[in-house]
Amino acid sequence: MPDDNLPSKATAWGRLPAIFWCFFTTAALTLGGGLAMIPLFSQEFVDKRHWLTEEDMLVCTATTQSLPGIIAMNMSVLLGYKMAGLAGALTACLATLLPPFFAIVVLAGVFLRFRDSRYVAKAFLGIRASISALIAVVTWNLTRKICRNVTVSVLATISFLLLATGWVGAVYLVLGGAVVGLLLTWLCPQLLPSAEENRK
Repeated sequence: MPDDNLPSKATAWGRLPAIFWCFFTTAALTLGGGLAMIPLFSQEFVDKRHWLTEEDMLVCTATTQSLPGIIAMNMSVLLGYKMAGLAGALTACLATLLPPFFAIVVLAGVFLRFRDSRYVAKAFLGIRASISALIAVVTWNLTRKICRNVTVSVLATISFLLLATGWVGAVYLVLGGAVVGLLLTWLCPQLLPSAEENRK
């Protein structure tokens, strides 16, 4: 993510407690992996605190999908860095690591004893359903903001179909999208939205 708009050192340090608490509680309470965290991060840092934009969230999501490693950790580092520089990245990373670490150490034995319980299975089924709804809402909001141009809408539709059918992996899809975007910028810039349209 670009670092030309990073906050001042004083602002960054002032944000660290909120960054730690949000990432810690999100990692502790969210089941379903890194993508399930996106709605909560968007609500906290975009809608509530205005430290990030919807475009920041979109870029972060695309970047984390194309990088090796755990999505939740990649996302924490990228978002933390965007909001508070290196200190923010380290804080978000630590806050995301702690809950699963303690959960594994303290609760692993208990979970293994009750994992075959039908009540536990039904509870996790309900949790997964609610997480799916949260991800769908964020996806819809991002789509409405980004797909304001016919060309972008067509590219988004093609990308969705390629990914949904399994023809192309996420990494190649992101890289291919970057190549197509550059080619259109050089050859047919009029087909892409202007800078003013992107800021709306």
